[in-house]
Amino acid sequence: GMIVKNESKYLGQCLDSLKEIMNKIETELIIVDTGSEDSTVEIAKRFTDKVYFYEWNNNFANMRNITVHRAVGEWFMFIDGDE
Repeated sequence: GMIVKNESKYLGQCLDSLKEIMNKIETELIIVDTGSEDSTVEIAKRFTDKVYFYEWNNNFANMRNITVHRAVGEWFMFIDGDE
């Protein structure tokens, strides 16, 4: 799961680095955008159709919970768009 806003500088590289593991195990990639004004959303949509939009509410825990509730798997991993 990933919460992003204006992460276009590194997002593609970050998501590219996940491809190998995503090809080896059953995974879903969930991205929650909180108001990007750059090409973050377009980049995200190249990797998953599970891109959701929520207005940033200054509550990081709440944003993470929103992301987790979109998941259907047994295990969950958060990664930042610039990792």
